[in-house]
Amino acid sequence: MSTRTSAHDAAAGGKPEAKLPPANPVPEPLPYLLDFYPLEDAAYTQISPFFDALKEGRFVTSYCKHCDRLHFPPRIACDQCTADPLEWREISKKGRIYAYTAMMLGAPMGMEQDVPFPIAVVEVEGTRFKILVRIDDAKFEDLKIGQAVELKVHRLADGRVFYRYRPAKA
Repeated sequence: MSTRTSAHDAAAGGKPEAKLPPANPVPEPLPYLLDFYPLEDAAYTQISPFFDALKEGRFVTSYCKHCDRLHFPPRIACDQCTADPLEWREISKKGRIYAYTAMMLGAPMGMEQDVPFPIAVVEVEGTRFKILVRIDDAKFEDLKIGQAVELKVHRLADGRVFYRYRPAKA
């Protein structure tokens, strides 16, 4: 239902209102632009294979065969030579803590109830990547620089997934 007046319609040349894009398809109570987790379906992103692999417990990223270069976060074109499409390559789920801290304030919407929680820069084994991630299943006080960690697939109630890490099992 429109609240526009007929005067507005006349000023717009009698053209009907433009259709709005569909509402956020994810049934989350968060405002669309503030939702920390991206839309993962192929209809919304070209990196959907990354999320599909996560759902299967695999960690993949984009790879440019022209430059022989892995990218993280995954992307749809090479940032060096602009080649596309890129291939998908499996990377290690293991890593080591390079640096860490605790999220005390300013957590992303939907995570405020979890504060405080540890976050870390993790060096992904066998790659040049250092990625900023949330660390689950551990307290800040129990973490150490160089500590072994492993990928943890975080599953949301609506079926989306995201990557986190946890201390490696012995």
